[in-house]
Amino acid sequence: MFVPSRENRNQKKRETKPVKIALGTEVKKKKPNAAPVPVQEIRRDKTGHWPTFTEKRGRCKEPNCAGIPKVMCTKCKVHLCFTPSSNCFMEFHK
Repeated sequence: MFVPSRENRNQKKRETKPVKIALGTEVKKKKPNAAPVPVQEIRRDKTGHWPTFTEKRGRCKEPNCAGIPKVMCTKCKVHLCFTPSSNCFMEFHK
């Protein structure tokens, strides 16, 4: 069995994809099936936003949250955490 030497292993470099930068921020590609976040006027109008439980789990739309809750806002149609320890539902609508 042939084992390449350490020098040969270091010579092979991984191909890197070019990073697209626009106005100093990295541009991320969105998945085609990602739920759109409503505009701020609707998000923060404080009327008709009710948490409801769904059969399917989804990623929480609050920034910096990695939760996968079953709770969804009836007006915004986005999944948000709604627990005593993590109340992203309230933070999302402030």
